[in-house]
Amino acid sequence: MTVDDAVHDTLAQYTDDYAVERELHAVPPYRVHEVRVDGRRAVLKRDAHRRGHAAVEGHVHAYAAAETRVPVPPVLAVGADHYLVAWDDTVPDEPPEPDTAWCRAAGVVLARLHADSADAVSTYGSFTTASDADATTTDGDHTASVADATTTCVANDLDGPRMGIADDSDGTRRSSTGTELSLGSSDGVALVVDGATTWCEAVCDRLRGHRQYLASRERSAAVARADAVLDYLAATPDAFAAVGEPVCCHGNVLPDHLGVVDGSPASLIDFEHALAAPPGYDYWRTVGPLGGDDEPALVTAFREGYESVRPLPTGARGCARAYRLVNAVAYLEALFLQRNRDETERERVAERLCDAIDEWLAAARADGDETTDG
Repeated sequence: MTVDDAVHDTLAQYTDDYAVERELHAVPPYRVHEVRVDGRRAVLKRDAHRRGHAAVEGHVHAYAAAETRVPVPPVLAVGADHYLVAWDDTVPDEPPEPDTAWCRAAGVVLARLHADSADAVSTYGSFTTASDADATTTDGDHTASVADATTTCVANDLDGPRMGIADDSDGTRRSSTGTELSLGSSDGVALVVDGATTWCEAVCDRLRGHRQYLASRERSAAVARADAVLDYLAATPDAFAAVGEPVCCHGNVLPDHLGVVDGSPASLIDFEHALAAPPGYDYWRTVGPLGGDDEPALVTAFREGYESVRPLPTGARGCARAYRLVNAVAYLEALFLQRNRDETERERVAERLCDAIDEWLAAARADGDETTDG
């Protein structure tokens, strides 16, 4: 089956009145198309690699729409390997360079997401759905498809079969390890966290996943850095001390994913990196790409926006070194998975990331593993 056939087959589940307008992105592990369904402009995001999890992303997006003050376009439908969301013109086709107004809006939108999800998330780790909490491939990659490949319709104006939800006999939602979870999606599909007791445990689980992928691509230098970061965390139990309670984190707030109008957040999209994590995860995933200490005005604007909604939790700005190390390993995986750079540039960026990891680890050894704000 070709990509075009798969897109048409996906849309045909919901309506005969559809059109495929153009492909927006073809970056593993997803393919994204602009489409029209029942005359409505929309975006279809589909898995294109076994590491894709578009269904989970769709349910997290639907949760944000129903249960938080975060402005998001409405989710129209979620299927086993895809989700369909209404088009939103406030998200720019060509993202601008972030300025202080954008950074302040980014702080506001993340603070709202964190504040409104704090009571619903009780453990750290990756989101999944109750019906596919145990679905993994033999090499540990997450599989978004459920066994019967049924489809959930979120909006009433799209027809289609419903996805059954696995409940325990007493009606409570539990993860595969029996942990009770309170996070639910408005469409009747339960979101659960395949959780860990501590944030450091959850981080190490993710690092092992990154390492596994890098090893499968025979990226020995990157694998060595993943091992080095895992060793550092094992030897430094307080590397993530006082990080705070888990919330629903977005994980990738960039100008590509957040539309801002008149200085206020207008629309947030792309929840593929969403994670049950302490607020510091979102802080460093946002502040790092903004330039960190090299762009103090942008970072200050982000903090001011965040703290206009809720205080930045104690520890969110701390653990800087540990967050930077973990994010660098994640960026190494993305670099080789997404393949959106030519080979020469990819190798250059990988070398720079490896060098940064080496420098941060050397600094940790030299100054006694200082993990305060850096």
